[in-house]
Amino acid sequence: MISRGHRLGLFHESLYIMSKIYFKKIFFSRVVLVIPFIFVGKNFSVMMRYRKKPQNVEAIKWEDGNLEDIIEFFGKLEEQEGMSLGNESFKYYGNRLFVFTPEGVTPVAEGNYVVRNVRGEYAVMHQNHFEKNYEVIR
Repeated sequence: MISRGHRLGLFHESLYIMSKIYFKKIFFSRVVLVIPFIFVGKNFSVMMRYRKKPQNVEAIKWEDGNLEDIIEFFGKLEEQEGMSLGNESFKYYGNRLFVFTPEGVTPVAEGNYVVRNVRGEYAVMHQNHFEKNYEVIR
């Protein structure tokens, strides 16, 4: 059994620890949430959870037979040489589609998505990754 003196020591120790933690009360109708903020020197640190900001993109799925849609997605054609066509953003040559991304030239496999972000840059995403992270907005 813990003696009364030892219990008081634990009590004072917990008071000392509590003096280093400041509580912020947030009132929501009848519920009060008490959130501890731990201060370290002049700065304080709080473990927080983050969510990726939503970003609207335009995308098209590369499938056999939708070359006209791909051309419309990328815009005006600039090069047409025999079996090759494209512009500064993509190249179609010998039934293969290549996209110019910030990382370099990326081949597009059938079923993958070509994505244009808000900065106008292109990226190639695998079908599973794209469908997991993006949804159609109307």
